[in-house]
Amino acid sequence: MQLKKLNLSGFKSFVDATSITIPADFTGIVARMAVASLMSSMRFAGSWVRHPPEPSR
Repeated sequence: MQLKKLNLSGFKSFVDATSITIPADFTGIVARMAVASLMSSMRFAGSWVRHPPEPSR
């Protein structure tokens, strides 16, 4: 799904109508439950890319 623009009106602190334009190169990850485990998995994946494990013999 690609969102190009978000219009908010009467939502929480956005009492006045507010429009947010989302850049085409913006990437987001949205999680409903288990956000902590998602973030842990992403951190692990990032550390694995930076420091891959040694090949086993």
